[in-house]
Amino acid sequence: MLAGGLAEELLRRNGAAANVVRGLSDEQLGRSAPMPLIGGAPVSARRMIENVLIGHLQEHAGSIRSALGA
Repeated sequence: MLAGGLAEELLRRNGAAANVVRGLSDEQLGRSAPMPLIGGAPVSARRMIENVLIGHLQEHAGSIRSALGA
C-alpha cells in the first residue's frame, strides 16, 4: 500500500505520475533494478514510488501546504 497523506492526494488529483502509478500491475510494481545511489542494491518500483515519488513530497508537505494556503 502506498503512503497516505497530502502528497498522495496531490498525486491522485493533479499529477500525471498518478496516472502512470495507477496503471502499474502488481508484477510491474514488484520489479527491481540496481540503484547506484544506494550502492547498487536492488530496489523495486513499489519502493521507489513510496520513498521517492511520495516520500520525498511528504518531506516538503509543510511548504506545499503553505503554498496552497492550507
